[in-house]
Amino acid sequence: MKSLRRSIPGVLVVVLAFFAAINLQASDKKSITLYEKSQLNDVQLTPGNYKVEAVTNGDVSELYFYKGKNVVAKVPVELEKLNTTADRSSLRYQAEQGQLRRIIELRLAGENQVFKILDKDKQAYTKKSSSGS
Repeated sequence: MKSLRRSIPGVLVVVLAFFAAINLQASDKKSITLYEKSQLNDVQLTPGNYKVEAVTNGDVSELYFYKGKNVVAKVPVELEKLNTTADRSSLRYQAEQGQLRRIIELRLAGENQVFKILDKDKQAYTKKSSSGS
């Protein structure tokens, strides 16, 4: 009975640390502002403020775009390391005549990597090559 009383505080510390880690990960969204309509793969984003969250699960990395509490876009990305940390969040576009500007790359404040948006052709190629075909 005494050993049980001694282990309860230890278990509580572990559980509290776990929930704190979950909250830190969930609050790691960065703000970004779009000033004009933009294309993000198949999704058109309207001008306004968005929160962006980078999620990596194994060898798959994705960016989630939130408008308020709702996910409005989710895109796979390729990561490229930087030698420095980005001071502020920024977007890189590709413009084609007669079409919306397409977001092709993001740098998020406080991150030391570039998030390169994978288009549909690259997504299919990446899935094939990672599956061993």
